[in-house]
Amino acid sequence: MDESRTCFLCHDRIADNARNVATYDCGHVVHLHCALQRASQHHTRCSQCSSDGAVTPDLGQDRQVALAASTSLAVRRRQLNPPASMGFWKRVFRYLSPFVPAPQTFRDHVYNKTSLDRLQRIGFTHRDALHENITWNALSTRYTPTDLLLFGFTWDDMVSMGVTTKHLQQFTWPQLRHSLHLDARKLLSTDLTLSELSDLKLNAHQLAELGFTWDTLMAMGADVHTLKSLQLTFEDIKLLWNPPAGQLHKCGFYDRRRLQKAGWDVEALTHQLPTLERNNGRVLRLAF
Repeated sequence: MDESRTCFLCHDRIADNARNVATYDCGHVVHLHCALQRASQHHTRCSQCSSDGAVTPDLGQDRQVALAASTSLAVRRRQLNPPASMGFWKRVFRYLSPFVPAPQTFRDHVYNKTSLDRLQRIGFTHRDALHENITWNALSTRYTPTDLLLFGFTWDDMVSMGVTTKHLQQFTWPQLRHSLHLDARKLLSTDLTLSELSDLKLNAHQLAELGFTWDTLMAMGADVHTLKSLQLTFEDIKLLWNPPAGQLHKCGFYDRRRLQKAGWDVEALTHQLPTLERNNGRVLRLAF
């Protein structure tokens, strides 16, 4: 066997066209997953050379390939060797014992605040959280939205784990729109109310980009009070949705008393609202 093309860590041959390899500064070449596995044990020097030299491995230019190879190996190892299930009394003893047990399950690691990066390296994925019925609240109180998204959680995962608008407030607009691919349809599938929608602090243009139409807002119970809680101006409403006068009337925009109670600028609306012609031919204005 050609020792120059043999991985001295696992003693298997390295294919001539192998892509996933790591090269130490000293020139020794090993399998990439072998180097990563050895590095996870805090051994980064070439074991074939003197420990005095700084011969750390070069994992190649494609770091994503390196990390993916390491993660895939760890996940596969956990799938082949799942932890043994514990009986009821063993679980009771585990949680009542004064000694802190070594974390084994995804839930154990979450409550021990193990970083998601570390969880990924040892073979856990977002599917483990779903399998163990971890709630989104348990994760959101321990990890940042950025870390959770990088770990692989999707909108469907979050819904099944009980995500609420309170949790969504922690996300930035780009994360909501471009990472979670959120839209009005997905939000409405969670029985979202206008009050909850207002908690997200989205502006009028963001609501329109998500796909909220005027008919949708009306179906959710939009009126002069709830629309004011959404921080919408009448200029926004006219520009983005331009509802007909009849729908504005249903929302209470021609009721001076309701407008004043909701905090609208009545004098400004006097000049902005279109005239409303009733069936009897009578024309209604706000100033009427």
